[in-house]
Amino acid sequence: VHTDCAIRKWNNHVSYCVEVGAPCIGCAEPGFPDRFSPFYKEIPGLPSVLGVDATKLGEGLIAATAAGIAIHAAKRLASKERYEREEEEK
Repeated sequence: VHTDCAIRKWNNHVSYCVEVGAPCIGCAEPGFPDRFSPFYKEIPGLPSVLGVDATKLGEGLIAATAAGIAIHAAKRLASKERYEREEEEK
């Protein structure tokens, strides 16, 4: 089967599977999608780091990053207010 994906492009004429580095999933082939499913196989399990699975590790890193940003913003605001007070006292 020959398709015009490279000319037509998808997603509002932006790109198509192969152009962005994904494999062609054969959407123009007879029997699509049943004959080709599943496109990707789920990884049965990712290794853990120090007994913590990847999902929990990622969630912890996101929470730590958010906390760090909040602390930085609070310190910056406090130092700005202190600087403005010192300037007013001069």
